[in-house]
Amino acid sequence: MKKRTIFGISVLVLLALVLISYWFLSGPGADPLGPNLNTTGNETTAGNITRLSDEENKTPLAETPDETPDQTPVETIEDALAARNITLSNEEDAILLTQDTDLAAFARERMNSHGVFQEELAGTVPGEPVYVYSLDEKLNDYYLIPFEKDGYIAVIATVTIMDDIALFGSVTAPSIQTKDVVRPTLEEAREVLSERGHDDDLDARLVWKPCLQTMSRLQPVWEFSNDDGETWYVCYSFDDTIEVYDELTEKTRAG
Repeated sequence: MKKRTIFGISVLVLLALVLISYWFLSGPGADPLGPNLNTTGNETTAGNITRLSDEENKTPLAETPDETPDQTPVETIEDALAARNITLSNEEDAILLTQDTDLAAFARERMNSHGVFQEELAGTVPGEPVYVYSLDEKLNDYYLIPFEKDGYIAVIATVTIMDDIALFGSVTAPSIQTKDVVRPTLEEAREVLSERGHDDDLDARLVWKPCLQTMSRLQPVWEFSNDDGETWYVCYSFDDTIEVYDELTEKTRAG
């Protein structure tokens, strides 16, 4: 009887040791199926690289994440300008570019602050911003931002894009009554291009650089290109006719 009792106690002790060992190895509250090593929310991991899912893998113009107590505060415009060694006479002429940046509101506020084109600006509504690509590597791309009144363009402001910074630039009022931010319009440019024997469905974009065809950023040029890499430029000439050019001619200094 005594041997049976000792044997029973030994079995219980052994079972207890097994349970204690399992507890230490697994850890309290461990997932019996083990941790999920493949996904974390909308992310997938491969080694030390984290890749967002297709739904989240988007590249907006600039994105500022919501700040949490554990995150570094969002960069200020002063920090952004200093990091690029940019000095402005008025730093309020620059703004951080994010998903929520209202460029038209920014341009209007700066025009009001500088007191320019106030009569023309009064009562206007902002139109659709027009993006212009710079062909000069020393100059940045920019937006033309129109303000309309009674169906016509009253004022056009330029806002230069420098990475995640938007810089307020020049402002003008059209010299003629027009509903078009850019002249010629894309349709007019395609028509003239077709009359010169070119396809009328070529890829098109607005571009600018200092050249004999146009010296003003407010007068960009239509650039058309085909699959063979051939390029043509369409714009108004100084005699107010629409012309097609094989290239934009840089202005050379006299002497």
